[in-house]
Amino acid sequence: MPFAIPSQPEPWMLQRVLTFLNRAESPEDLMLTAEERGETPQQRGIGGMVAARILELRGRLPGRRFTHLSQLQEVPGFGQDKLEDLLKAQRFPAAELFRRQMYAGIIGENFDFQYDSIHIEDPRKFQDTVQTPGRLQRLLALRVEAICLETFGNAQAARLAARLLEPAYAEVFEDAHLGSFAFGLWLYRIDADNWFSFETVRKAAEAYLNTYDGYENRMELRLYKGFDNRDVLARPITPPDLPVTVSYAEQSITLWRISLAD
Repeated sequence: MPFAIPSQPEPWMLQRVLTFLNRAESPEDLMLTAEERGETPQQRGIGGMVAARILELRGRLPGRRFTHLSQLQEVPGFGQDKLEDLLKAQRFPAAELFRRQMYAGIIGENFDFQYDSIHIEDPRKFQDTVQTPGRLQRLLALRVEAICLETFGNAQAARLAARLLEPAYAEVFEDAHLGSFAFGLWLYRIDADNWFSFETVRKAAEAYLNTYDGYENRMELRLYKGFDNRDVLARPITPPDLPVTVSYAEQSITLWRISLAD
């Protein structure tokens, strides 16, 4: 059935649907609802016959991959309703899905796990920012100052907080698997009372960093070492250093923080 691709979705939403379709290994993978996959329960799922047809078509495409959603026009039974369901399931940015996954059985309500994202709409400006370490660090310092001011209400302390980032240096992880160990260890270091297992946290971090397919859509982890965020971005029980993720698909820069109310 012919369908029209809505003009409203962000480009990253379309890319996430393509990633979902291309990563499926069996019709059952496509038939799972978003809730069964641990995501937001908005997708009703795809019927078995249509799912099999999608994979059959994918196998005949160059590179055996979908490159545009319009290719689904060739799948009998796949119409506007199923396309809308797929897009609704991807309406949250990757950072929000990761945060929700962490609270869905990995960490408890006694943890305050937060993120703050900077979106840069202009592609050239985004590339210039993330590829110029000094420019990116200045942008992060301004956001640190804003978060500290909002959290603690002390303008002088907020200005000092921004300066704490100046001597920090960034370890850059382009590979999701390697980055998951660094991100997982950062999270695990708050776990003095063994609230969760390292491997559970690491796997969740890898899934987050591996949200999108393709190098051009990669998610980088930049771990700013030597940044002490106690009473700067979070309450005293918090791990040192500042994890920042750079999403090339979403053109966003996200600062992460966590604290434990023990």
